[in-house]
Amino acid sequence: MKTQTERIIAQQQMEMYNLQQQAELNGLQRNKTRAEADQHLAG
Repeated sequence: MKTQTERIIAQQQMEMYNLQQQAELNGLQRNKTRAEADQHLAG
């Protein structure tokens, strides 16, 4: 039972880590796009 619980917790931690990584990548991409747009506007 303990092993099963630990496996579930580990799985959830992996999913949270993956979501955090994805959110960070999305944020970086958004910042890059915004910076590029600002450069175009500044001309």
